[in-house]
Amino acid sequence: FSYQDVRGRDLGWGGLRHERVLVFQHSVAEDVGLWFVELENGVEGSMNFNADIFSQETAARCRGLFEQALEEVLAAPSRRLDSLLAATLDGGSVPPSPVEPAGASTVEPAGAGADDALERRVGAVVSAVLGGVPVSRDDDFFELGGHSLLVAQLVARLKREFGVALPLRQVFDAPTVAGIAASIRASTAAPAEAAAPAGRLAGREQAPMSLMQQRVWFVEQMQPGQVAFHLPGAYRFHGPLDRAALEKALRAVVRRQATLQTAFESAEGGAIQRIHRDFVPDLPVEDLSAVPATEREAELRRRLAARIAEPMDLAQAPLFRACLYRLDADQHVFFFMVHHAVWDGGSFDLFDAEMKTLYEAFVAGRPDPLPALETEYADWAARQREWLQGPQLEAQLARWLPRLEGHVEPLQLPTDHPRPAVMSGHGDMSYFDLSSERVEAVHLLARSTGTTPFMVLLSTFFVLLHRLGGQRDLITSIPVQGRSQEAVRLVMGFFANTLPLRLRIAEDAAFGDLLADVRNVVLDALDDADVPFEHLVRKLGLPRDNSRTPLSQAMFSYQKPPEKQRRWEIG
Repeated sequence: FSYQDVRGRDLGWGGLRHERVLVFQHSVAEDVGLWFVELENGVEGSMNFNADIFSQETAARCRGLFEQALEEVLAAPSRRLDSLLAATLDGGSVPPSPVEPAGASTVEPAGAGADDALERRVGAVVSAVLGGVPVSRDDDFFELGGHSLLVAQLVARLKREFGVALPLRQVFDAPTVAGIAASIRASTAAPAEAAAPAGRLAGREQAPMSLMQQRVWFVEQMQPGQVAFHLPGAYRFHGPLDRAALEKALRAVVRRQATLQTAFESAEGGAIQRIHRDFVPDLPVEDLSAVPATEREAELRRRLAARIAEPMDLAQAPLFRACLYRLDADQHVFFFMVHHAVWDGGSFDLFDAEMKTLYEAFVAGRPDPLPALETEYADWAARQREWLQGPQLEAQLARWLPRLEGHVEPLQLPTDHPRPAVMSGHGDMSYFDLSSERVEAVHLLARSTGTTPFMVLLSTFFVLLHRLGGQRDLITSIPVQGRSQEAVRLVMGFFANTLPLRLRIAEDAAFGDLLADVRNVVLDALDDADVPFEHLVRKLGLPRDNSRTPLSQAMFSYQKPPEKQRRWEIG
């Protein structure tokens, strides 16, 4: 368990100084994971690892090796893979091979020309996806802050606006407003049917589980009370807090977002979602102001750890826990933890935004200003089941299965302890920062190769796994938000999907070759991101192995949280 303020995330609530706090319970599913968060003042990383088989020292060494590999790659992108980390892993140095440097993207830049109505409409969509930044016809989507996973949102909005389903690869190849407009003009592709079409179903009190929920539910039946599925978060407030307004805001969010009213009840063949519409949450307050100031933070951590360790019963609503800790008159910590069966990381960003809007309104005496949602998570789950029977799923599966079929050995890394027969979920993290100079070098390499920082760092992670275990056929998974439809963009719930990326590494490959291959693998996966990971595993017929996660035992994530306002205004 750890608790730490996020640097550079002074978000502000109604005249308060408000900081999002990282709260981790140190549970993992994969053997190793590498997570990055791009913040205003740099990039923070964490090496997550399976504590059943790795020691903290080994994790710290792997983290250091990743940083070393990244430094070597940035200094000489043309190096052969067998020369990377050679001095550390092989006890000697292998000189860089004289491979030509990875060339710049061969995509021709958009030419100059008069603006037109289509380009203005495309520019408005691009600006909206990027959070309202000004966009001109020749601005590069990625240089303005776009990234690999944000492209999916851009493509979804373009499809809604223009009725054209552009492949992600076309946006990567011509990422300017002018280039995207040209692709739309030239497109003959019919718009694909969206996964789980949106739309609210009247009188919805129950619904089938989504496939993602089904996996979590089955694991809970085998191993009840898994804290690995607890997603905790906390918010530290500096300044006078209106507790009544905070509780009222929480109640409004719960009333608005049905996933926070949801539990699961047994049904034939498994379980269903049950929405408890009459549930009204309270916000308990624990006063720590009487605890000596020198002991207060330690006591707060102890109480947070105890709350995180409390099991949740999936049959009992709500599947979240909330508490306000009063440290003194002008300092509070708001704790909010949700079960993964009804929540994902993207839901926290939505929760932040809605609590901000509602708290400001209630402090000022205004009514709830949020518009009604077009749909609910339960509707989406029901539609997903229908979509899974249709031709669009089969079309995406037809592209996925050849990529993954054939024997792929589980990830082979040197371990410190024997692997237990059943995963415990116990994990730990090793934290580090990427310097601003290194981050800028990553961006420069990405621009020169027609890739993104996400792809550069993911490629370096593949290098690390290859050099540590010697395997040339590797699968690493990436999480995606799964909210490609505009109607569910503001809906909280468990939408996140996992995409397994398979990379085959040639014996004489240089880093530039690997980066180009990773680019292709990522774009192929994001174009077919609607197929649930659980469905892929089932279709591949993989044998169950309780000692490791199926298909992939490595995870990579690069997140760029949405911009937040600095201070909440109260009138």
